Amino acid sequence: MGKLGEEYNFTLLVKQIAAGEGKAETEFYRQFRWWVESIVVHRFTCSSYKGLPDPELVVNDILLKVIKAIQIKKFDLAQAPKLRAFVASTTKMKITDEFSKVKAKQGFLQKIRSIVDRETIIVPKTLQMFVAHQELEAKEWRNQLNKCIESLPQREKFVIIEHYLRGRKYEIIRKALGLQDASQVANLSYQARKRLMDCLKNAGFWKK
Repeated sequence: MGKLGEEYNFTLLVKQIAAGEGKAETEFYRQFRWWVESIVVHRFTCSSYKGLPDPELVVNDILLKVIKAIQIKKFDLAQAPKLRAFVASTTKMKITDEFSKVKAKQGFLQKIRSIVDRETIIVPKTLQMFVAHQELEAKEWRNQLNKCIESLPQREKFVIIEHYLRGRKYEIIRKALGLQDASQVANLSYQARKRLMDCLKNAGFWKK
């Protein structure tokens, strides 16, 4: 971290933040934001992952976590080296977490593709819709999907997979499998449908 804030009294800064002083939090942002931001932007830019969040949002989240930690740990982070090390480790963990989330999403989509491919069903529109809407919230996604369904010819209606477990009140599965012809759903074997359901469940696309 070099000589970042070397002349600043971090002991006083931590005491003020722990006491809830807003000016101290502003000073903390001034001292550390540019450094955290440079790390996040560099790692995101060099990454081959697609779908990473806005770096600014990630930086804000990191700084807020550090401030909350200061308020809890208080004087444990009062020494400059400890505070700098804690900011660095928090930044590293956050970046790793964001990469893991994106990797998991990509892996999930690959599983869906492999299930469909094994059943020799070509559904390019399905995959496009799946990727295009994976970031949307459930309500917004359903609204957008309904509009897409309404605009499609009858023979290209998407097959919406709904799963209810009696007495458990599972949500409607938040994703759909679209086929060019509704009758093609019969071409999916029971094993394929089960794999698809399990994949959706493990990915957290429905809740109890």
